[in-house]
Amino acid sequence: MILFGTYHGTGSVWYSLAVFVPSVMGAGLVIAWLRIISGSVWVAVLFHGFWNYFIQQVYPAMTVMTDAGEMMLGEFGWFAAAFYVGLALVLWHFRDRLPKLPAEGV
Repeated sequence: MILFGTYHGTGSVWYSLAVFVPSVMGAGLVIAWLRIISGSVWVAVLFHGFWNYFIQQVYPAMTVMTDAGEMMLGEFGWFAAAFYVGLALVLWHFRDRLPKLPAEGV
């Protein structure tokens, strides 16, 4: 959708890819952590829904967008990518605190 559709930021398509991919990878680790630590998929679902609502509705209503702000904020801004990658690194550091998952085939 980013490459061939209209799902990208106001900058170039390559900038959108460069910030969206690390953002999604970091978010994936955060959401996986929430799923494992809680034992429920609903925590991850609610977190994802909250994030989407906040990034698409609440935050834009609270800010006045400038050209620099467009590159920093929102789904395709570098701040979301930096936030998620940073949070993913913190959670990765504490991965030994996760409950042990059952072994395959048991």
